[in-house]
Amino acid sequence: MWPQYISLAATALTASPAPETVNAGEIFQLITSALNLGVLGVVFWLFINGRLHSSDELEHEREARQKAEQQRDDALEFTRDQVTPLLSDFVHATGSLLPILQALVTRLELTGREDSSRHERDRR
Repeated sequence: MWPQYISLAATALTASPAPETVNAGEIFQLITSALNLGVLGVVFWLFINGRLHSSDELEHEREARQKAEQQRDDALEFTRDQVTPLLSDFVHATGSLLPILQALVTRLELTGREDSSRHERDRR
C-alpha cells in the first residue's frame, strides 16, 4: 500500500500528463493519495510533538512530586523537633496548674456565696 502512495505522489510531483490522457479516476486517486499522505504527516507530527510534550510534563510532575516529598519531610522533622516537645510541656504545665485553678475556683465560689449572703443581710 505504501509503495503505491509513494509512486503516485512521485508521479504527481514529477510528471504533468497532458489533459487528454488523464481520466477522472486517476485525478481522484492522486488527490486522495495526497490527502492521505498529508493526514499521515499531520498525525506523525502531532505524535512526535505529543511524545516530546508528554516527556516534559512527566519530568515536571516528577520534580513537583520530589519537591512535595521534601516539604513533607521538612514538616515532619519540624513537628518532631519543635511541636512535640512544646505539646508535651503544655500538657505537663496544664497538669501542674490544674490543682491551683481548682482551688481558685473553689475559693471564688465560697467568696461569692459569702458576698451574696452579706447583701441579703444588708437588705434586711
